[in-house]
Amino acid sequence: MGQEMSTVPLSPRPRFARSALWAACLVGLVAAPAAAKNQPTATALVREVEQSALSVRMELRAAREANDTGRARCVSEKLSQVHAQLRTARTQADLLIQPTDVARARRHRYLLEAVHENSRDLAHAARRCDSGRSQAVRVVRR
Repeated sequence: MGQEMSTVPLSPRPRFARSALWAACLVGLVAAPAAAKNQPTATALVREVEQSALSVRMELRAAREANDTGRARCVSEKLSQVHAQLRTARTQADLLIQPTDVARARRHRYLLEAVHENSRDLAHAARRCDSGRSQAVRVVRR
């Protein structure tokens, strides 16, 4: 009725297997510093930059539907800047996946985080874009 358990003792891991496992853990910490420090992964940061681009794209659509040319021009400029940030983020994420050394991995990580922050700022700036009417100077004839 019940399953019989084996009485054969498990053999301990060979010493080289333990050292190989330890080395793999260390390499994992160096190759993925984000996981070691509870930071978002490179793919998560790229996804958030993509979300910023989507948010700005929706702002542009709303400005065009309202026929607000001044605001549409401002938001379109922000969208172009966010797309440039997105290209940079994808490049840095690809370089971060296969780091050649720790210093380069840190640099790619820093640049990726900076691009992420810039894209968030650009998305906020796109929401603050105002129509050109309020910024235009009105000339009164005397």
